[in-house]
Amino acid sequence: MNNLPPRISRYFWNADPKSIDLDRHAPAIIARLLNEGDTEAIRWLNRTYTKSQIQEVLQSRRELLKKAAVYWAKFYDVPEKEVRCLQTESPNTRSTIWSS
Repeated sequence: MNNLPPRISRYFWNADPKSIDLDRHAPAIIARLLNEGDTEAIRWLNRTYTKSQIQEVLQSRRELLKKAAVYWAKFYDVPEKEVRCLQTESPNTRSTIWSS
């Protein structure tokens, strides 16, 4: 099990840092640091994970903040139309699910 360094574990205040595995929890770690990380955290992120892993998180995770997602999409060369959290749901889908 790979553990988070102490300077990065502060971003995971809601979990026991010793229980976070860098490989198994990679998407959640990447998403959290893209949303909340400072310069030091982003440098660590880039040393720890590949560009393609980070791009995959941008393309698949809804919990990214829109402002952060727009910035990081440009930084990591991901078209905004491929960033999942920037996509809107179809109004027809929502009404079909919730209609009585």
